[in-house]
Parts: sequence; C-alpha cells; structure tokens
Amino acid sequence: MENTENNTDVKELKGFALLVGGVLAGIFGLALPLLLHGTINVWFWAAGAVLVVTGLFRPAALRPVHALWMKIGHILGWVNTRIILSVFYFCILMPVGVFLKVSGWDPMNRKFDPDADTYRVASRIPEVNHFERPF
Repeated sequence: MENTENNTDVKELKGFALLVGGVLAGIFGLALPLLLHGTINVWFWAAGAVLVVTGLFRPAALRPVHALWMKIGHILGWVNTRIILSVFYFCILMPVGVFLKVSGWDPMNRKFDPDADTYRVASRIPEVNHFERPF
C-alpha cells in the first residue's frame, strides 16, 4: 500500500500515535521534570493521552496531524542535513585537506614524475593458503 498524506495506513497512524503520545507523556511529562526537579506538566500528559486514545480507537482522525508532523520532519531533516554536512566539511575534511597540502604528504602518490616509465603499482600476489586463517 502506498503511504501518502491521503492514504496513510491505520497501522502507521497507530504507531505514530503510540510513539508520539508515549514520548510526550513519558519523557516530557514525567522524566524531564523529575530529572530537572521541576513540576510535572499536565499538558504533556493530556496531549499524550489524547494521541494514544485517538490512535487506539480512531486512528483515521490523526491523518492531518500525521501529515503536519511529517512535513515538519522533512523541513527539519533538510535543515539539519545541511548543517551537519557543513560542520563536517568545515571542521573535519577541510582542515585535513589543508594539513595534507601544507605538509606535502600525498597518500595516493599522485605527483607527476616525468622520468617514470609507468605509474602502475604492482599488486602483491597472495599466498595459496591466505584464506585458511583469515584472523
């Protein structure tokens, strides 16, 4: 069955309701207030209960909520992907590349050698019994 905004199956809607409702009630309504020594927030319990009860008895009524949740998730995923990839590039890949360039180290041995007959690197021929003890 194809899962689109208009054709979300009942099992997926029930799973969405139980997961999001449980997280709202359990984590935001109970665990975080107890860990942070705050007061238990009834609003999170109420929202979680509404989602769970609706998911168990009328999951089709959650289609608009599920569609909105998925749209928000896609937007956040798009933003987070760009942020994470940008941080990875500028904090890890670029400094390593700059270091290799400055130090002159070429791990792939790509330097041009006009005196070389060939750039082929001969492969090592394995022993006949190299698969008998792989570790």
